[in-house]
Amino acid sequence: MNINYLKRAYFLLISAMFLLSTHVSAQDNSFIYKGFAVDQETFSDVSGVHVFNQRGRGTVTNENGYFEIPVYLNDTIMFTRIDYESKSVVISDTSNLSNSIIRLKQKVFILDTVDIYSGIPEPTHLFKKEQRGAYIPGITREIDADQNDKLGFGGSMMSPATALYQAFSKKHKEEQKYRELVKDERERNEVEQKAYERLSEILEIEDIEMEQESYDQLVEYCNLNLDWVARSNNYDLYIRVHDCLSKYVKSSK
Repeated sequence: MNINYLKRAYFLLISAMFLLSTHVSAQDNSFIYKGFAVDQETFSDVSGVHVFNQRGRGTVTNENGYFEIPVYLNDTIMFTRIDYESKSVVISDTSNLSNSIIRLKQKVFILDTVDIYSGIPEPTHLFKKEQRGAYIPGITREIDADQNDKLGFGGSMMSPATALYQAFSKKHKEEQKYRELVKDERERNEVEQKAYERLSEILEIEDIEMEQESYDQLVEYCNLNLDWVARSNNYDLYIRVHDCLSKYVKSSK
């Protein structure tokens, strides 16, 4: 038998045994790291947490927050979930590889304030609340500020005589002007009521008691616009009112 062939076979055998022993030794140095992921504040189980280490191995916590993952000494294990802050654990020893408790802190998302307005348009001249008789000269009647009879000359809901009267009558124009004034007054009252409600919310936050009769003085002292107060968001209103409110309370004592 060829001696060189025997030497080559012997060398290959020794190499294979060395590689096998190295692989077995490496397997003996691995450990199973297991535990639970919980919420830092409530200690409730957190499922769906991605658990992975620097060697590329990974797993996900189950519905009870439980995980198992093979590790080696000095591995860095990462815990991540979109609504929690990431956390890392270094496997420095084997004393705490079972039933480890990983406490995760929830992320805080601060969103910009969004103002939402209704897209429903106000009633136009195409709509009538109800049909009512037109004004006839010589016959007086109470003017209804809510009456919506804005169909003009040629409107299909009134007679030609009524249409002519509404188009050219001074009395009718005065009625229309009166309705507009009443409508403006009603809108101002609604804005004022809404503004006072908003101010009441700020006073409640500041734990300040104030008679509603003093709201006008507060508005004047802080140089506030009632329309702005009624439409502003809570943050902007609080920032605007906070400083002058404390000064007003001190000055009113």
